[in-house]
Amino acid sequence: MHAPVNQCRKQLVENCLSLDTELLLQRRIIVPGVRTSGTLYWTSAGERIASVDYESEMIHPAASWLRLRFPTTDPDTGQSRYVDQFVPLTSTDPGFGEIRYWFVDDGRRVRLLYLPPGGDQFRSRHVHGLAYASQRLTRRERDARRRARI
Repeated sequence: MHAPVNQCRKQLVENCLSLDTELLLQRRIIVPGVRTSGTLYWTSAGERIASVDYESEMIHPAASWLRLRFPTTDPDTGQSRYVDQFVPLTSTDPGFGEIRYWFVDDGRRVRLLYLPPGGDQFRSRHVHGLAYASQRLTRRERDARRRARI
C-alpha cells in the first residue's frame, strides 16, 4: 500500500527561512575580523514574519562561528521553547584575491541554511531533505519555461 502523494513530498526551500553567507556578509551580520550581534528579521508583504537573535565571531578564521537564538514550538508538546544553535563558519580562497565564506553543516561547506516550517534548526538543504519548487514541475511546465526563456 502506498502513502498518499502529499505525505511523500519533500518540503520546499521556498517555504523555509534561509540564511545565506553572501547576504550576511553584505549586511555586515558576519564580518571578517570582528565580533557582531543583533537581530535578523524576515518579512513578507512588508510584515515581520520571524526574527532570530545572532552573535558572530570571525576574529580567528579557524574558529569562526554564528550563534542563533530563536523561539520555536516543540512539535511533541506544543510548548514554546528557545533554540540556541552554534553554526561553524569556514572560508576558502578560490583565487582572484577573493575569499568565500561558508557554513559548515554535517561536515559539508554550504552557502545556505534553511529552517523549515515547524523546524528547530537551521540546516542545509541536504540535511533537511528539501526540494526546489522547480523539481515538481511537470514535463509540460518545464517545456513552457524553456520556451519562455528563448
